[in-house]
Order: sequence, then structure tokens, then C-alpha cells
Amino acid sequence: MSWSPELIRLYGLKQAPTAEDGFSALVHPEDRVRVEGETSTYLGSDLTTYSHSFRIVRPDGAVRVMLDRGVIDRDAAGNVRVIRGLNIDVTDQARAGFSMQHGAAAGVGGQPEQAHLAPHAVPTGVFEWDIRADKVQRIASDYPGMPKTEGAPETFEHVAKAVHPADREAFRAAVTAALTSPDGKYWSRHRYAGPKGAECWFVENGRVEFDTDRTPIRMIGFAHAIPEQEHPGQEPTDADAVLAALFGGAPVGLGVWDSEFRFQYVNPMLASINGLPSDVHIGRRPDELLPDLVDFERLYRRWGEILETG
Repeated sequence: MSWSPELIRLYGLKQAPTAEDGFSALVHPEDRVRVEGETSTYLGSDLTTYSHSFRIVRPDGAVRVMLDRGVIDRDAAGNVRVIRGLNIDVTDQARAGFSMQHGAAAGVGGQPEQAHLAPHAVPTGVFEWDIRADKVQRIASDYPGMPKTEGAPETFEHVAKAVHPADREAFRAAVTAALTSPDGKYWSRHRYAGPKGAECWFVENGRVEFDTDRTPIRMIGFAHAIPEQEHPGQEPTDADAVLAALFGGAPVGLGVWDSEFRFQYVNPMLASINGLPSDVHIGRRPDELLPDLVDFERLYRRWGEILETG
């Protein structure tokens, strides 16, 4: 088992489990048998993707709902070689969308609703780009407009051409920044063409994996749709593309706030420093996201002076 630092933090751990049973011990006791059964079903079938949701219990006792999606890599005989997945904390979405009982969403017939959460909780997709072979796989929910691979793997150019023309340069710049940055972190906000010409906005987060000689070999990440009220208000320009590339690859935390001190943009480094996904910041004030922030009133007073005087 290999866990990223972000996944370790998501589960509230200091280090990754060394075996599958270490992971199972973190799953909520009421969900454990179901999760083990679903996993066995995925592995015993000919499926190449999987998606399910479940509760975990962190070491501090906190109960969180996880959406687990990924790909199953098989050999020519159909035997499982490796599973690559992404866990997304959807606790807030679960609480907003379902009535909660005893820390879990109650569904029809008293069954935990999180068993049915995976396709519906958030319009989410997982993507993997084999850079050396130039093959892109995109696994997505059934949300209209969510891009996904229907047949043979796509190439990067296929993906880029599916991005809205006004956003394409910014998208390419964000990818280039990730490929050349020290940590390989990727972040982009752009549109895809949806059904019947509709425009669908998405935020994508990911990370590039490098060979020992720093040659990019793979990018993996996830995308999710942005609610309409959070769509940017104007067309991106060439200057926006350059700024996005600089922000995305910067080795320091950078943010943009409006006159009410609400986040309008946060780069991947600042999101990592704050320990929260980039998109969670948008529209919120620092004190709303970081309750332990010291002396934020003084910070806001200083920002107010800058707004008044320039």
C-alpha cells in the first residue's frame, strides 16, 4: 500500500497503514462488511473502475464520509495488478443532502444512505494521464457534461480540445506549470462543452509523478463541477492564463480576496498550507475556514487600510 501525505492527513493518521487490514480497521464498524464485500465484488469481476462511499472513524473519534473512486489495473488474463484510487471527504455534502442519524445518513428502510452516495454526492471524476504513453483515462459520475473516457484512452490533445476555447490556453499553462514545478501539483478551473452546447465549469486538482531523473511519468487527480453561483464572471484573457500558470506553480502560498476579504482564488500551495482543498476556500473568509487563526481582526483592519489608501 502506498498513501499520499494528503490521504494520510485525510484519515487523521501519522503514517499510512502497512496492509489492507490496517485500512479496514479505519472503516466504520457498521460499514465494514459492506465495504469488504463491495471490494471483493470489484476485484472478482472484470471491472476496470470502481466507486463507493463509506464512513471512517479517525483516531480522534471523528466520523467522516469518504467517496472512494479509482481504476483497477489488470493483466492480460484479467488478474488484478494494482488499484489506484482517490478518496474525497464528502461529509459536508452528505449532511447537506440527507438527514443524519447517529452520524450517518439514514436511507430507505433504515439502510445507511451513504451506500448510495457515490454516484450522487458530488459531480466528481477521476483522471489519470500516462504521460509517456500519452493515454488519458477519465472516470466520472453520470453528471451531465462530466467528461469521461467511453472507449479507448484519449490523448492529452483530445482532452485539451474538449476544453472551452477561451479557457484552453490557461488549461495548457496550468498543466505545463505542474510538469515543471518542484512538487508537480496541478490546479485548473475551466469549462468543458456540455450537452447541447451547454458550458460546464470544473475545478481540477492533481499531482504529477516524476522518474528519478525528474522526467514526468504520470498525472493523477480528480475534477468536480462548480455550482453556477461560483462561476467566474468574465472570460479569461491571455493575462489570466499567464497569472494562473504563475500562481499554480509558485512555491509560496498565494491568494486573491475581494473587498469583504472572501477568497476569490487560492493557489495549490496556500491550499496545502491551510490543509483544505482549493475550491473550499472560494467565497469564504479566512476566519470561517481557519477557526484557530490568531488575531484575524487586526489582519482585517490592516487589509481595510490598504483598500482605502491603496
